[in-house]
Amino acid sequence: MGVRHILPDWVLSHFAQGARCGTPSCDHRSLEVFCPTVRRMRVTVEIVFPCKCSCGERGHFIIGLHILVLGFLLANAAFIKASSSRSKSSMTIYPHSSDLVAKLLDDFDSVVTKYVNEIEVELTDSDRNHLKLSEAEWEQFRRRMGYSDEEAP
Repeated sequence: MGVRHILPDWVLSHFAQGARCGTPSCDHRSLEVFCPTVRRMRVTVEIVFPCKCSCGERGHFIIGLHILVLGFLLANAAFIKASSSRSKSSMTIYPHSSDLVAKLLDDFDSVVTKYVNEIEVELTDSDRNHLKLSEAEWEQFRRRMGYSDEEAP
């Protein structure tokens, strides 16, 4: 399998606005973007894209996102791509169990709970109104988020 970009061009175009090539006052009319390197720093993922500017200089741009935001962006980009048109290419795969995928799926709940506990968000009635939840739905939501009745704001 060949190396591919992990984000579509329309997403890269948005984040490439901060590209630096080293040429003063360059407007970056176009960028040739190469395969990125990915670094994870606690809850943040940094994706560093090397690029070559239309002025001929090489540079890079960095996309730094919370891991859950990156997952949300990737999922929505995949959904948009899948719903906009059917792929004309094909791929041969060999179905088998993946221990890594199974572990990631098993770990997801504990990872999300850990991140939610680190954030310490106070939920208010205005949040309930914004989400358009009834009192019963709101209490269920609060319990799922780990708030007990004693911690009610």
